[in-house]
Amino acid sequence: MADISERWTRIQTLFEAALERPADDRTAWLRSVCGDDPDLYREVESLLEGDAHQHTLFGGRAADLLGPHDLDAALSPTRAGEIVGPWRLIERIGSGGMGAVYRAERASGDYEQTAALKLIKPGMDSEAVVARFEAERKILARLQHPGIARLLDGGLTADRRPYFAMDLVEGEPITDYADARGLGIDARLRLFAAVCEAVRYAHQSLVVHRDLKPSNIVVTEASGAGSAPEARPVLLDFGIARLLADDEDTALTRTGHRVLTPSFAAPEQIRGESPTTATDVYALGGLLYRLICGAAPLAGETALETEQAVLSETPKRPSARVTPEASGARGLNEAGLMRRLRGDLDVICLKALAEEPERRYGSAAELLADVQRHLAGLPVEARPASGAYRVRKFVARHRVGVIGTAVSLAALVALTAFYTVSLTGERDRVEAEARRSEEVVAFLKDLLLGASPYEAPGEELTARELVDRGAARVDTALAGEPATQAAIQSLIAEVYMDINRAEDAIPLYRKALVSQEAEGLRAEAASTQRELGRALRETGATEEAERYLRSALATFERLPTSDPAETALTQRHLGSLLRDQGDFETAERLYRTALATAQRARGPDDPLTADITNSLVIVLRATDRNSEAADLMADLVASDRRVLPPNHPDLGASLAIHSTLLSQAGRSGEAVRVAREALRVFRAAHPDTTHPDIAGGIHGVAIALEADGQLVMADRTFADAIRRLRASRGDGDTRTLSAIRGYASLKETRGDLSAAIDLYLEGARAAGDTPRYAGALWSDLAAVYVQQGRWPEAREAFRRAADAYRAGDLPEDVAEVTAEWRAAALAVGRPGEGPPRSAER
Repeated sequence: MADISERWTRIQTLFEAALERPADDRTAWLRSVCGDDPDLYREVESLLEGDAHQHTLFGGRAADLLGPHDLDAALSPTRAGEIVGPWRLIERIGSGGMGAVYRAERASGDYEQTAALKLIKPGMDSEAVVARFEAERKILARLQHPGIARLLDGGLTADRRPYFAMDLVEGEPITDYADARGLGIDARLRLFAAVCEAVRYAHQSLVVHRDLKPSNIVVTEASGAGSAPEARPVLLDFGIARLLADDEDTALTRTGHRVLTPSFAAPEQIRGESPTTATDVYALGGLLYRLICGAAPLAGETALETEQAVLSETPKRPSARVTPEASGARGLNEAGLMRRLRGDLDVICLKALAEEPERRYGSAAELLADVQRHLAGLPVEARPASGAYRVRKFVARHRVGVIGTAVSLAALVALTAFYTVSLTGERDRVEAEARRSEEVVAFLKDLLLGASPYEAPGEELTARELVDRGAARVDTALAGEPATQAAIQSLIAEVYMDINRAEDAIPLYRKALVSQEAEGLRAEAASTQRELGRALRETGATEEAERYLRSALATFERLPTSDPAETALTQRHLGSLLRDQGDFETAERLYRTALATAQRARGPDDPLTADITNSLVIVLRATDRNSEAADLMADLVASDRRVLPPNHPDLGASLAIHSTLLSQAGRSGEAVRVAREALRVFRAAHPDTTHPDIAGGIHGVAIALEADGQLVMADRTFADAIRRLRASRGDGDTRTLSAIRGYASLKETRGDLSAAIDLYLEGARAAGDTPRYAGALWSDLAAVYVQQGRWPEAREAFRRAADAYRAGDLPEDVAEVTAEWRAAALAVGRPGEGPPRSAER
């Protein structure tokens, strides 16, 4: 079987290569590459002749104007009225990759019966095609399922062309049916689930369809007495199915006639590899994608371009492909459809459409189960099982019961961070992990009920108190279940990290790690090591943090079944630790490796990819590679444009950062344009013109204008930004202080030192509780006093700067301001004068 498959793959490769060569050169080239294999030469030559025959009716661009159905019709004259076996052909109703389909009726008249009868197309009756039709007949005879068109009959025509008759299914292609009726997302998912069930049945019968697409799935409506019509999808055309395992030699591969539909074909199918159930899972992912967002995952202008896109590109998230037309057909506006698709449905689609078969759902049954979980409001397996995500699902399903407790909203928000365990282990541990998940639910339910007013009258717990109570109880409540206990300990530790209590997270991570290592849970232990390293980094224990992070990374790199995203996340955290220590070179290398891994594993628009990109931008800025950082930030902006509405404030924030980087890179013209776009986004996002984002956007425009040399316009814009920031944020807010400092610097540049002094004084006095800003403003003020020769005021301003830095425990800044004092003293001819009295103690 393998030899036959390899032989046909070789034939197909040579055929496609020959088509790329000039027609008058093909024969000589083919003889040279086939060498002493005349049979190989004859096989490829016959395909080339068949290809030439198909194109004799149409030359050049004229053929491109015809669709596939038109071309089939031209090449296959109608046979309406002809008797085929016991059937009379009535009219042609379609054509597929292998033949024409007719409406037919029983010719004998013994009883009435209609059918869809498929005939092999003229000019395609090679031995391989005939064998494929014979296989189709035998396969379909086995399949008895309400969601699969039933085989009624089969045989050969008088001119030895195979045919088969199937149930005639009156209906519409599934996507047309859903769009024509304006079905909502849930209704579309229920139709899709029925398709998955039929495919699951076929896979159990060792059959792969290999050409699942909307036109091969017809929705018919049936109703009983007094009941509403029920929509039922029916799968058509198993004409290109192949047995996964059979005693007969049915290892049929592609010939010059392609038996796939590029928009729904899996990458390995396009490469000519053997089909598996994963091939159909990919096609189901494409169908789901089309049903929910209205677009194909990947497409080009031609079939070849589409194939290239499938082989080289990653589909965008469905929520990023929403259009007004698609939204209206689903009963939602554009923003509503984005929200509905974002999250579960995005990740379900992208998991099914993963390039590598092993990263897809293991079967149609697994895909079906995730869709059903989503419809039921349960967490889906495709999505990273964060605590926050799973509690959102829990609260959505049990809203009345949860709200009926006396737990505050803040407590519920905190609980969302540790609801259940991640189900990302190997498949042979799925049942154990599911049981563990149920135990976590029971633990948290008990914790919630303990906060009920009926259980604890008069007691209302804060978020922190509820988390502390969970941490105290976990050691005893699940003493006999170390794996579950470790999972909850890790999740409670995650909550502590979220509320800036790393010191409380560390002992929980340590306990969890001991249990996970004892239980042999290597992947879970590696995740805990990473999070423990992150917590230790927060507390300043950098050496121990680095040991844990490196150990976690080594484990993930060794585990063959580990999630690549886990590896990327660990590389990012280790890179950040090394960045803090000044090892920018190693940090950058880790970030770049992590970024490549995340892009492959999650795609360019995943939050993990964005986070790693941000980290890399920070390193590039720290090493004065601002132009490179700006270019990388442009990638983030492009991603935000794909996944966010055009008026989303997060898009505005990304644009604002991009503008700052462009200014620092000396690309001031671009910076002004991008800053103004950011401001437009903020204004569209916030109808309230006093919103702080709008004030911040105006500040960004002012910075860009100054960098571009438009000083008069920058002056007016700074003044407007500061007025708005004071109104929305207050005088002492860091954003207000930053704008004041920038405006004062602009006044210096323009030679208005008096105005600069007033602004520096105003800002320094308002920044009393913010040591870093207070120190910077006093230091800047001192420099202006030095310029004016006002030495006593300069000395006092230096002293205040040093005191502010000292109050904030910023010894490096204290040393820097002291050095500035000494340089100033030397410049004004006072080299022997010591530093301000309180600057060095």
